[in-house]
Amino acid sequence: METTMLTACSGYANDKRTFRYRPMTLEEAKSLPYGRLLHALAHNGVIRRVRANGAVKTWKRDASRIEVPLKYGMYEAFRDSSRNGKTMEYLIVLLDSAGQPTQSEEAATV
Repeated sequence: METTMLTACSGYANDKRTFRYRPMTLEEAKSLPYGRLLHALAHNGVIRRVRANGAVKTWKRDASRIEVPLKYGMYEAFRDSSRNGKTMEYLIVLLDSAGQPTQSEEAATV
């Protein structure tokens, strides 16, 4: 699976950190529990911490079509859907230097 490099800037400091990420697969998205903290790539290229805000919606007629309800902040909520039948549109998985998914809180706070 292809990975992408992203340089993220903190709004409170003058440091720039580089992250590797890949789009979340449908299998990963279908197994998300309620309340799980995730990462999403916003339209302006900023990594946001979001929370799964409900059950993943699936369709019987089209197994590659799913929607994940997400919450960001106190009042913002949106749904992420499958883009091409293989990956999600906004949900990403941050990777460490070895290419494995990272679970560290340092990488989660951008």
